[in-house]
Amino acid sequence: VTSEGSGIGRYDGMAVFVPLTAVGDVVRVRALKVKKTYAFGKAVEIITPSKDRIENDCPYFNRCGGCVFRHISYDAELRLKTDKVREALKRIGGVDLPPQPIMFSGDLRYRNKAQYPLSEDGKVGFYAFHSHRIIPCDDCLLQPEIFAKISEAVTEFVKEFNISIYNEEKHTGLLRHLYIRKGQITEEIMVTFVINGDSLPKYDIIIHRLKEICGEKLKSVVLNINKENTNVILGDKCKTLYGRDYITDILAGVKVRL
Repeated sequence: VTSEGSGIGRYDGMAVFVPLTAVGDVVRVRALKVKKTYAFGKAVEIITPSKDRIENDCPYFNRCGGCVFRHISYDAELRLKTDKVREALKRIGGVDLPPQPIMFSGDLRYRNKAQYPLSEDGKVGFYAFHSHRIIPCDDCLLQPEIFAKISEAVTEFVKEFNISIYNEEKHTGLLRHLYIRKGQITEEIMVTFVINGDSLPKYDIIIHRLKEICGEKLKSVVLNINKENTNVILGDKCKTLYGRDYITDILAGVKVRL
């Protein structure tokens, strides 16, 4: 299995990369792209499932490009990642050194940052795998539940006040991304609106609603100005609309500013 989650099979000596498959699967594959020494395919039928395969628990999996391992057990995922570290140490570092066991944080909603693009109708989501097609996502299971409440409030705000959404092909529209950060230990929250302009209409209203949702944990609301015709998410200039221009968290016992 590759780092991007594609199973690797062989056909007449050619490597065939097939997403959403697992070690031990027997699958029927349709070839989508064939090169001289390798090919890419799509699994159209699982004939015999791998012992590692499980029912995925996310309604957006298979469409959203954020996750690639939700179809296998967590133990199987850890084995794959441990093997990748061992392989890198041996192949690149020249050291045959077994990695230490992976330490599970105890929380599968472990992420502390989200960068949401917005669809034309103002819904937040994520890009489909290897594309800029937006898959609306109400709640990502890897992110804190509060992120879903924040993104829902922003979606309603955008719709209510007709905030225009950025179109990257035409380089028109205002709101490009919703960017959220949360301190893992402090639980402090920053909400950033990335805009193709200088100001966000009615920003005092969305700040009020965010304060109702987050309470005292909301420490910062920021405008990030990005007028460039680029795929880079953040611009160089920021304006703080509420609170501080940073949040704090504690890393290895040290209090830091983010």
